[in-house]
Amino acid sequence: MKTKTLKYLLMIPLLLSLVFVGCEKEDDRIIDQIYVVRFSLSETDNHYNDFYKIDLSNKEFSIASSVLSTNFVDTFQTTEYSLISVLGDDNIEKFRKSAKKNSFAKWDERYTNPNVYDGGGWLIMIVFSNGDTMTSYGYNAFPSTWNNMKEAFEILLGQDILGSAY
Repeated sequence: MKTKTLKYLLMIPLLLSLVFVGCEKEDDRIIDQIYVVRFSLSETDNHYNDFYKIDLSNKEFSIASSVLSTNFVDTFQTTEYSLISVLGDDNIEKFRKSAKKNSFAKWDERYTNPNVYDGGGWLIMIVFSNGDTMTSYGYNAFPSTWNNMKEAFEILLGQDILGSAY
């Protein structure tokens, strides 16, 4: 009886490892692509700034040629983009480290300031190498690590596409 029980107890780690093979912790997902848009809102005007695509796998930073829809998430992946620049390996690595340090892939889905009725908004969609996506957006409100990520994007891209948190 003891031998049989011991045998089953020894199998538990093996079974657990089989169950969790292929499961990635949220923190271990690799960022493949990032789509970014900033826009302004007012009672009289909805102005959409540029739509950007940052493809870390293919080392490409691009801007949308034209935007045909206000459904941002669908627009991101169906829009044609024009290449702005090729990204360097060192800058991609620095960006990934900064993204992890600043919990970029764990930003809340929504940030809002109900006391402001016009101003600016933003939307970011991350596509991970396993196909998962994460979307975060805000209106006159930002994650606490926004300015840190702004600097990381500037290092990666050579320009500011996020702008400062108000």
